[in-house]
Amino acid sequence: EKNFRNLQIFDENDFINSWNKINGKNSNICLINRLNEIFIHLFRGPIPINDKPYIDKAVSDYQHSNYNTNSITLTDFIELMLKLKEEAENEQLKLNGKPKPTCEFTSSQLLNENINYHKPLKLNLKEKQTMPLTAMQEYGWREQKLELPKNGRGGSEITKFASELIKNGIYY
Repeated sequence: EKNFRNLQIFDENDFINSWNKINGKNSNICLINRLNEIFIHLFRGPIPINDKPYIDKAVSDYQHSNYNTNSITLTDFIELMLKLKEEAENEQLKLNGKPKPTCEFTSSQLLNENINYHKPLKLNLKEKQTMPLTAMQEYGWREQKLELPKNGRGGSEITKFASELIKNGIYY
């Protein structure tokens, strides 16, 4: 789901364990630039895209509110993470009872009306989902720059013949 924030599944012990794994058990201070290692340990991989902007903003706000410090204490880290977790939980509660972000219709009647009147969907698949759902959707999911073929027969007889046809408007 696009709006699900993974931070809500962790508790204070998870945050402390990740801190201790990266900084050591007796460390009370961590450099801000090492927080990414803590998050990689916490999430067991890169920060999920639904959580990343919130974490980045919270860390940036922390730095600015503490005179652009380049370190964070364990207490401040736990406090920051618990605040983010609470925000994620509150956001999820607001979404409960509403249609999911990937759903455009709340009833089959509305869906059938849209189909019968050939109305276009409001969102395309890339706006609804963060990743392709099937293997076939992987083709074309990410914008790729098209490149001209590097090899080929540019000056062959058939190419010259076809280009003459196109120039004369016969072949299109």
